[in-house]
Amino acid sequence: VDIYDGKLHLDGAEVPDGHANGVTEEETGAVIYPYKVRDGNVFVLGDNRAVSKDSRMFGEVNLRQIKGRVFLMINKEGITRF
Repeated sequence: VDIYDGKLHLDGAEVPDGHANGVTEEETGAVIYPYKVRDGNVFVLGDNRAVSKDSRMFGEVNLRQIKGRVFLMINKEGITRF
């Protein structure tokens, strides 16, 4: 994972992110870029990037710590059910 030019990059390629509000900037915290996510963990980002408290600040999250799942997403394109 790398963040530069206000965008998220994964394995060297820019990740298109039509759901994020604002640019993706590095945050002061536990992460030094480029960041390698370990097996069994994920790098989480909030959708309102300017105010989100996410992996940019506290690092990766172990999959066992995730308690919920997305079942409905509403955005300007409409509703997506999972």
